[in-house]
Amino acid sequence: TTLFRSGSACMGSPMPNVVDNKLYYRAKDGLNVLDMSTGENALIIPGFSCESYMIYDSKIFYTVGVEQGEANVSLMGGFLDAASSEMQVLYRSSEPVSIVDDIQFNIYGDNIYFVTKSPSASDARIVSKLYKMTLSGEDPVVLEDNVTWFNIIDKDIYYKYAHNDDVEFSRTQPMYRLISGDAKVIDSPGDRSEEHTSELQSRFSIS
Repeated sequence: TTLFRSGSACMGSPMPNVVDNKLYYRAKDGLNVLDMSTGENALIIPGFSCESYMIYDSKIFYTVGVEQGEANVSLMGGFLDAASSEMQVLYRSSEPVSIVDDIQFNIYGDNIYFVTKSPSASDARIVSKLYKMTLSGEDPVVLEDNVTWFNIIDKDIYYKYAHNDDVEFSRTQPMYRLISGDAKVIDSPGDRSEEHTSELQSRFSIS
């Protein structure tokens, strides 16, 4: 069954997001939601534009950047029934979009984890970091430096540094794993014993 077809109504990728049998998607007129039980479609945030987004606990979290005319990339958040102008800035990069041009984020255990990215290999080694903060944008902390990608699986964070314009250095960087509330290890079968500091243990905790 075809629920919706990407076409003239969509602006770039529709970025479909399914929550509680409802399909949210980005279109030219803003953020739409399709009830998959009834087939009813509604525009819920007129004029909505973003780089990426996620629906969580009746709220929307999303990033904005150069395509939205922003001088600095930001991570935004707010209730689904709020207007775009009422959304809260949860994190704004202190660097311009020429240096930090993207934010990769995920939500786990009522916290937001995100990585700041750069188009420049030389800048990426300085500004690409893994952060953790609350859903309201409070208490942002840097968990690790030199991180351009991460994923969360079973409470553990897997991350590494890799940049298309920094191939040789990227090849030397292992995949790391932050074991929930415990230690940092190199994620390889031959070495899972490299412990991180107690400072990291206090900063990293997934509940």
